[in-house]
Amino acid sequence: QIWEPAYNLKNIKKDRYAGCTIPILRTTGKEKDGITTWGIHDYSEEFGFKLKDCEIEYTDNQRRLVLGASNDAKYTLGNVKITKQTRYANHIIYLLDKWTIEERIKNDDASVVDVLDSFTIAQIMDFISVAQETGAQGVLAQIMDYKNKKYKDYDPMDKYTLDI
Repeated sequence: QIWEPAYNLKNIKKDRYAGCTIPILRTTGKEKDGITTWGIHDYSEEFGFKLKDCEIEYTDNQRRLVLGASNDAKYTLGNVKITKQTRYANHIIYLLDKWTIEERIKNDDASVVDVLDSFTIAQIMDFISVAQETGAQGVLAQIMDYKNKKYKDYDPMDKYTLDI
């Protein structure tokens, strides 16, 4: 996609998403993105997802009291592996980056800067707050630098100004 960064997929560390969580239902309806799921909306004891041109380890927190996945069920991600250097793999890494950005900020993962162009200034300000609250100093400096360069004319007090 034109608005996505072009990753050097060989440089994606296998533990990039390790420990991050995503809602199970986030993976549904993503076939055109290279993500296929099974059993999530069915009355099935087993469900999961598969990535095109990538592999990722994951576990779920779903208790098997009912069949299918509940709305609050999450996957905990593990190691990722790019099996083929393709546009699909690039797109999937982009999606995973967007879905896990706050947790990766909390882990002081500087690679989050690669996808900041995909977010609004309001979201970037929220990311700055997350980094400040969690003491992620390395990534905080990089996000602040990004914000100051890209949005140098942004005044955070503008949202409190009344237009008459």
